[in-house]
Amino acid sequence: MAVPTYNSIKNSPLTQTFGMNEVAFLLFSEGKRYLLTVALNSCFGIFLVSPEATVSAHIPPHPGTNFTDPQAGDKNLISKMREFAAQYNSKKEYFSHYNVCLVIAKFHGKNPLPDKKAFIERCLRKFKVEFPIQDYEVKAPGEPRRDEHGTAFVDGMATSGAILYVEDKIAMRVKRPPSADAERVGSTTVPSSNPIFPREQSSDQQKSSGDTPNRRPAKEKDGQKESKPQLRYVKSTKSDTGARIVTIDERKVMIQAEEWKTAETNGRKILVCQRYMLYTDP
Repeated sequence: MAVPTYNSIKNSPLTQTFGMNEVAFLLFSEGKRYLLTVALNSCFGIFLVSPEATVSAHIPPHPGTNFTDPQAGDKNLISKMREFAAQYNSKKEYFSHYNVCLVIAKFHGKNPLPDKKAFIERCLRKFKVEFPIQDYEVKAPGEPRRDEHGTAFVDGMATSGAILYVEDKIAMRVKRPPSADAERVGSTTVPSSNPIFPREQSSDQQKSSGDTPNRRPAKEKDGQKESKPQLRYVKSTKSDTGARIVTIDERKVMIQAEEWKTAETNGRKILVCQRYMLYTDP
């Protein structure tokens, strides 16, 4: 699958945008894949990202109002960081595994707003993770710039988890923990090596298999044989990109096209997603 870029996702129906002086939340399973902001020129970008969701903020040095108040910029920064924290606190269930990134402006190699940067860093340390700081170069009015200049977006449907891009370069990855898929569907993440739908054995086959030398007995637990993880059927809706939207535990989840594999059982073709232990109709 091609690596996403600003130009490739800016007009996509899978993209949600947010603007200057806004704080946004996006749950990736609700039909959108990307959260995008543009025109960061001199602004701060703050991104809290998990494999499930993101809270992101685009904060300017000055809100553009109250020009007679010399503290307007600082007051606005405090207000937006409180809004950022409130969004996180109200959506904590989606952030059991996360990281944060601070995106800052640089002008001739230096950050022009060190006091504001230091305040944001103090706030982000409360998340108790080592967070990357990604810079971008401020352009003067009329100075040539690439299309992706001053842009940042989160891709919440990358194969391994979620990725933050700043000016089309990877700034942060948040990989999905090994147990995350099991928690989502209440099943094991270890795919069965058996056929998808093993046919029932005849009595003769069962007898012969029981007499096979060196045959290992099935593991038993509490007097019962250990069961193999089973695939679960779900209805799905195909999106324009080939991804399929399914409902898992009353939540809509978008599963990318590359995660579905074609299989056949009893002459019937199906699509199988081993990651979620699901199957659906083609």
